[in-house]
Amino acid sequence: MTTISVRDIEAGDIPLLNGYWQGLSDADIKRMSIDRTQLPTPEDFAARVGKVVGTPVKDRVSDPLIWVLNGNVAGFTTLTNIERGKQAEIHLHIIDPKVRGQGLGTQWFALSLKQYFRRHGLEKIVCQPASANPGPNGMMRALGIKPVRTYVTKPSPICVEHEVTRYEIYGFGVPSEDLDALTKS
Repeated sequence: MTTISVRDIEAGDIPLLNGYWQGLSDADIKRMSIDRTQLPTPEDFAARVGKVVGTPVKDRVSDPLIWVLNGNVAGFTTLTNIERGKQAEIHLHIIDPKVRGQGLGTQWFALSLKQYFRRHGLEKIVCQPASANPGPNGMMRALGIKPVRTYVTKPSPICVEHEVTRYEIYGFGVPSEDLDALTKS
């Protein structure tokens, strides 16, 4: 039986996440439109994430959640630019390439949305994946979340300017019972 869950980041997760960022292939970099020169050094990454781990959720400027498959870390999502009670931006990554394309990201994303809306009292979460990246765009369609627009921007400091598809998720973005059905393991 496959068991999936979402949990808070822990200090022990930092080396794995650091390894993910440092080990991105050229194909990964291209798919996500990342500027490799803008990635933090391993030491800077560990320090930044370590600071987040030591900060209460209500005081965080970013909020990572870990995606777990059968007891092993398989991915993560990070909420950034948090304006409590209003809005934030979300980024998602599946670390284990063998897990991609199985629909598990959709379930993890739904679980993450539920947590983020509750813990930060948000009205809206914005997700802006590269328009050419089929994974997150397909996931949004699977959740019934419609694109707002497609345009060229630099959605994060580590990205190059590129075409993104913007999704705005209000409340839960889809009826709560649909998220509940998706998150049953």
